[in-house]
Amino acid sequence: MTYLTKEEIVDTLYAALDQQDINALRSFYKTEDELGILHHGYGTYIRNHYKLWEAANPLTYDWFYDCAHAVDGQHQYMIDGVDHHPQHPDQVSFDIIKAVWHKVVDV
Repeated sequence: MTYLTKEEIVDTLYAALDQQDINALRSFYKTEDELGILHHGYGTYIRNHYKLWEAANPLTYDWFYDCAHAVDGQHQYMIDGVDHHPQHPDQVSFDIIKAVWHKVVDV
């Protein structure tokens, strides 16, 4: 299986945007924090389509490794029961969403 890099995913997603999508991203989301609403729809698509939940994916491999070697289910990125690992599939998909948004609004 060949996995795409984060940059390749961002470029692919950006290229798929039509003008209506671009206008919506520019007008509805003024800050990165507002993009969190895209977690369940767009984020789920990214996580599933780009196989971020697969342990072999280089974008999320370290998260799987750390979870597998966690003591009592707790690794260094667990804070109050919330996983803040930078390579958690949720975080990786949000980083991708933010990068796509920046390509749209920084143009």
